Amino acid sequence: MKTAIISLFIFLVGSNILAQPGCLDPLATNFNPLATSINSSCSYPTSNANLETRIASLPTVLNEASALLVTDGKVFTINDSGNAADLFEIDSTTGVVKKKTRIKNYNNVDWEDLTADSIHIYIADFGNNNGDRTDLRILKVKKSVVYHPDSLNITAERLRFSYPDQSSFVSSSTHNFDCESIFFLNGRLHLFSKNRGDKKTKHYSLNPNLPNQIAILHDSLNVNGLITSASIRKDGKVVVLLGLDQTDNLPVFAWLLFGFEGSNFFDGNRRRIELPNVLSTGQAEGIGFASDSRLWISNEKISIIPAAIKELNIAPYINSFFTDAKELLASDKTIKIYPNPVSDLLTIELKEMTYYRLINSMGKEILSGKEKVINVSELPNGIYFISYFVENKAIRSHYPIVIQH
Repeated sequence: MKTAIISLFIFLVGSNILAQPGCLDPLATNFNPLATSINSSCSYPTSNANLETRIASLPTVLNEASALLVTDGKVFTINDSGNAADLFEIDSTTGVVKKKTRIKNYNNVDWEDLTADSIHIYIADFGNNNGDRTDLRILKVKKSVVYHPDSLNITAERLRFSYPDQSSFVSSSTHNFDCESIFFLNGRLHLFSKNRGDKKTKHYSLNPNLPNQIAILHDSLNVNGLITSASIRKDGKVVVLLGLDQTDNLPVFAWLLFGFEGSNFFDGNRRRIELPNVLSTGQAEGIGFASDSRLWISNEKISIIPAAIKELNIAPYINSFFTDAKELLASDKTIKIYPNPVSDLLTIELKEMTYYRLINSMGKEILSGKEKVINVSELPNGIYFISYFVENKAIRSHYPIVIQH
């Protein structure tokens, strides 16, 4: 009997039977501390966030600022369609233009967003209000050239592309092939569409080194609005999608995507944050990470609302998921649990642990407490699982234990 239980234990550990997909965000209404993987099932209460003024207003030359890029300690923006083909570096505290760089070999058809890798800045000239553009492109310039104080007129490389799922180019106000959002990650350019028809966003990607290509379509997400900008945290673990809607209240919002693997951005936790509406915030068009938890948001001038940069603090929405304790316990090397199999006293060596829960193979809680030495002598033989909590936050450990008397 003992051999059979231990063999079953080894089989379960070595297979996917132990995998328990669920919501691993402690702030979600359906948080499941026993889950061992994320399946994008988290549900959240309505969340409203205020914006703090970062820069009171931008100069009039940037009244139609349509993007915001923070890279190498510098801040860049651009104006959208109908304006000159200029890339602006601005002061992060005053908004004053520090340098204007003209792209001399391409005009500004509809510049909408900016991103960068370690060597290049990419200007997204793919705004497509009517869905009829056949000249979608991204302009690519070297940072070393842009950063040089004497480089005021420069040339850019052009990356032309098309969408694999677009077959009609008839002008329409309800099409799904506009795009205003881009960022760079792991050798790819990632685009997020502004679907005027179904209010979803589609994730495409491009090779930044191919001059002509068809974008790869990965997935879509119902964002219930129009995505106007995107950014990714430096460590690649958090994505933010900025958007607005043209309903009566003119809402502005941000989708926070985190807990995903690789570039499967829509497969992790997805939380929508409601921001002050267009009448307060303006037409929000650009977003960028200023730090791990601070985002800067730029808006175009509309009516009496000036173009400006404001700040959003997302720490209250992500810090419970990205805790130091959780990272510490992500590796079994930081936990010592012995003996296993156990017959009477189970010892847990984990200084940070606040309390534990022991459940049986049916998911029923059998024991819980704060002690580091657990008496299991009266429990039936079988396979059990322990969940650990640190500072009242669940850790993603789901550690199997065999009790054998």
